[in-house]
Amino acid sequence: MDKGELYTVADLSLADEGALRVDWARSRMPVLAALRAQAEKDKPLAGMRVAGCLHVTKETAVLIETIRAAGAELSWSGCNPLSTQDDVAAWLAREGYSVHAWHGQSVEDFYWCIDRTLEFKPTLTLDDGADLIVRVHGDKSEYAAGVIGGTEETTTGVHRLRAMAAAGDLKYPVIAVNDAITKWDFDNVYGTGQSTIDGILRSTSCPHRRKDISSLQDMVTVEKELPCVLVEWALTSSSQKLTLFLDSGQ
Repeated sequence: MDKGELYTVADLSLADEGALRVDWARSRMPVLAALRAQAEKDKPLAGMRVAGCLHVTKETAVLIETIRAAGAELSWSGCNPLSTQDDVAAWLAREGYSVHAWHGQSVEDFYWCIDRTLEFKPTLTLDDGADLIVRVHGDKSEYAAGVIGGTEETTTGVHRLRAMAAAGDLKYPVIAVNDAITKWDFDNVYGTGQSTIDGILRSTSCPHRRKDISSLQDMVTVEKELPCVLVEWALTSSSQKLTLFLDSGQ
């Protein structure tokens, strides 16, 4: 484990590998690149202190760059102990970002990292699952007064926050990113749907056509052999049959 005043990461020597990942992601995120170019001129987040608890991946690193370009200071932790890319975390640390994240954290480590980002005394919070926001409203409530707003991007997190709001416990406004049409109708339906099918195929090691997965109590029929690109899937509840329509790319 490598530690510094602003960071706690698994291995700083992985930073060069992380740089390659981030370069690749940056080249494929043109919308964020356009926003960054504008933000560098306007500095809409000047004076803001942003605490983020999102997946520490190459894509998130590009988001972090953009937020800094907009004038904000940042401190970051990972929202999932199993999704953190250690080389990306190392690159962020080397670039001078405040980041506390590593792959395979314990529950105690997970909340320790969130607490480090809150010591930064944020004015804005970005969350995935609402763990950071709930922490601000619980054991670390002394930091709530300085927060003017936040975002939450998941269905689960929004449910948690709506329950808090209904009980009168939510101490600052939070934008429910999950409710945006582009998030709900695209990512939640197609992104999560494809990930679910991909997970079934990987976990059962059934890449060939017409394989039955009895443990799921549903028959899974693969119309063409992999490797393929999943383009559509449908569940027929009456027959309890899950059919995957695949395009081999030919």
